Amino acid sequence: MKKILKICITLSFTFLLTGCVDCLVSLNYSKIKKPTLYGELTIEPQILEKYSMSISQIKKQLLDYDFFKDWTIKKQTDSSLSIESPTSFIKEISTLTKQNNK
Repeated sequence: MKKILKICITLSFTFLLTGCVDCLVSLNYSKIKKPTLYGELTIEPQILEKYSMSISQIKKQLLDYDFFKDWTIKKQTDSSLSIESPTSFIKEISTLTKQNNK
C-alpha cells in the first residue's frame, strides 16, 4: 500500500502544478542497478511574482517535507529547479510483490 501511495503522491505533485508550471519527468532504467527518476520544474516568472515567491523558497518548502528529505533538489535558474529521487525510492515503487494471493 505504501508503494502505491508514494506513486500517487509523485504523480499528484506533477498534476497539481500543471497550468502554471512546465514539468519534465524522466524515469531512466538504462542502468538496471542504479535507475534514476529526474524532474525539472519551470515556473513562469509572472506566477512567482504574483505570489511573491522565489525558486529558493519553493526548494526550501519541498525540503521541509519528510517525503523529499533524501531527494536532491537544485535551483537551476530564477524560474526552474531540478529534482532527483534517491535510488531506494525508485526500487521501492518499481518492485511489487504478491501477498496473500493479491
